[in-house]
Amino acid sequence: MDVQKEKFDYKGRLFPKYRFEDLEGQMVVVPTDEWKEHLQSLEVKRLLLTTGIGEVPAYGLDTYIGDDSSKNIPKLKKYCNEFSERFSHIHLYLWSKVNGTQKSTCAKDIIIRLTKQGVKSRFVLMDSLIKILVEADREEEAKQRVKDWLNADFLVIDESFAKDQITIFKSGYQIAFLNTFLKERLEVYRRATCFTANVSIDEIGQEWGKSIQSLVDRSIPTPMLFNDTVSRTCFRNDDIWGGL
Repeated sequence: MDVQKEKFDYKGRLFPKYRFEDLEGQMVVVPTDEWKEHLQSLEVKRLLLTTGIGEVPAYGLDTYIGDDSSKNIPKLKKYCNEFSERFSHIHLYLWSKVNGTQKSTCAKDIIIRLTKQGVKSRFVLMDSLIKILVEADREEEAKQRVKDWLNADFLVIDESFAKDQITIFKSGYQIAFLNTFLKERLEVYRRATCFTANVSIDEIGQEWGKSIQSLVDRSIPTPMLFNDTVSRTCFRNDDIWGGL
């Protein structure tokens, strides 16, 4: 191997992949720190593709827009930083009364941060979750997806309990599937779960029944209310159109 020729583009500059290191009087070839960091970055990107978050959001906990009067952001950062030691069994409920308060963005950023730590994380819309739960009774692929969500160390269920975005038949038979899944996830497996919603926990029972409301209520230590709404005035035209 020609160590000098083995280079790669790293942050706009060419760096060697390997270097020589003296190991007990013998020169050996080892990867450079830049190459190891690059490989780690590629692995994180690969893992993020499995989470279900789609495109990585441009904003997150470090770029939160607003006053954060409820002081949610420092708590969520602490949640990420100490997840393995303190929070792997602690569930989150991020809610607001309107759309566009950065709940989903923050939840996705938590997934990114935890994935970098090696925490198996997943993201799913509650509407999609319910449809797959129903299909899992008869389809093996759906059953495997449900198993993957149940076994994830951290699961975000986005747009939870949104009656205008989730199709529930008049009989409400799908609710039983959701109730069973949440009981297993929250109380049997006890793996960290994050709901994002536009309804308070107290309002869940109106559409989803008292059983699910009680389950969520006793599982969430402190619901987090998001009040800062992002509007188009928060974005700079120069950043979008390049000064045009």
